[in-house]
Amino acid sequence: MGQARIQIQVMPENQFPIGSEIVISSHLAKRLGIGSQTINIQHGSANVSAMLSLSANPSSLVRICSSLATALKLTDAIQLNVQYHPQQLTLSFGPLVGIMINLENNQQHKPVFGEMARFFDECFKAAQQAGIRLFIFTPEQLSMERKTIRGWSKFRGRWIETNHPLPHVIYNRITSRRIEEDSSLQKQLDQLRKKHQVQIFNEQFLNKWEVHQLFSQDSYISEILPETKPYDWRTLLDMAKSHPILYLKPVNGSLGQGIIRLIHTPIQIRYQSETAQGNQTFYAHSWKKVIQRLNRRIGKQSYLIQQGLLLIKHLGRPIDFRILCQKNHQGKWSVTSAVGRIGKTEHFVSNLARGGMILAASNVLDNFIHSSKPTIQQLHEIALNIANRFDQLTSGHFAELGIDLGLDRKGKVWLIEINSKPSKTDDSVVQITSGIRPSVRKLTSYICFLTGIKQTRSFAQKRRKKGD
Repeated sequence: MGQARIQIQVMPENQFPIGSEIVISSHLAKRLGIGSQTINIQHGSANVSAMLSLSANPSSLVRICSSLATALKLTDAIQLNVQYHPQQLTLSFGPLVGIMINLENNQQHKPVFGEMARFFDECFKAAQQAGIRLFIFTPEQLSMERKTIRGWSKFRGRWIETNHPLPHVIYNRITSRRIEEDSSLQKQLDQLRKKHQVQIFNEQFLNKWEVHQLFSQDSYISEILPETKPYDWRTLLDMAKSHPILYLKPVNGSLGQGIIRLIHTPIQIRYQSETAQGNQTFYAHSWKKVIQRLNRRIGKQSYLIQQGLLLIKHLGRPIDFRILCQKNHQGKWSVTSAVGRIGKTEHFVSNLARGGMILAASNVLDNFIHSSKPTIQQLHEIALNIANRFDQLTSGHFAELGIDLGLDRKGKVWLIEINSKPSKTDDSVVQITSGIRPSVRKLTSYICFLTGIKQTRSFAQKRRKKGD
């Protein structure tokens, strides 16, 4: 199978030899191994039979007639990878990649990407450099009947809404569990996987209790898991006998929302919940009062009770570590970045959505003095072990995980939770630059791996190793 990087040029039919719909150079045809005049042309799910002509001009330009371009949903002047599959007599352009997102109802026909705008701009730029065609779409824009997706792609610096074939790969960046779990969407995604062989990664949010149960089976990871059980009042009282601090977390929560902290002594119980203004604190002298308040707050939601940890602090503020693990150009887990997340004053969670800040993880470790503290490399190794075991224990397709580790005052590392939709907003990056962040480079490298595209030396050299 031959591969090359080419540029598309769309031209009127009257500028082609009679009967021909696509023209490439003899040099390119030899490099790709094309030996037939009638071939199949493929772009995502679009597949059209066409007559090929050769030119003597040794160019990487591929000229296609306007009717063929319309059928394939290809546009002029784009640079793409091209592969030739001799057994199927198929010339394939791409890969074609869709990033699936959700927007507010009043934004459905506008590319209003808000805090994600810079990330999507970087994704498009990195995709261009890798010869990948990328577009962004919402579930409402997917049409299984027409085998098309109406999504946004950049043209001359602007996001333009156009039609695309079904892609080779979908990267799920939906941030709403309700939208993601919609039965009609799940049915469509299942069809894309099974009927159209579309590869979908980071396909779903994670359920905290299911992940805990999986990791409890592992002899290594179970040693760094805080004790965690489903909430009911009897379990709460039982765990309170062993742990002076307890956290209650929604099973399907994210962004630090809905977390409750209980700190108890023989004299009183302090009940704390997060608000935009800070901790809301309630004091009780009996567990009965606390349980009544919890039942009103939790209602029918599924909650977990988790052992509270005495984690290290920075200037009296809570801190944990977010290790971003991603699959690379070999399909293997690797660490892209490691940051310390520092909670806002008057808050007990360190999540950035709750007003926290970040520092390089190595800087945080330098400021913590303890003989048994881990090195940054040891944090990386722990995170990679977790990512690899997660892959072995689950059946889903995941290519990036935000792994949250805590470090207690004795220097022990704990696994707090893992996240399949790690933040991509600007406040999750230690140092914002005008270039493409390493996590985006690695994302495009993994897409090339998935679709069998060999990265050119020049592109591989552009991948930077410094943290996001």
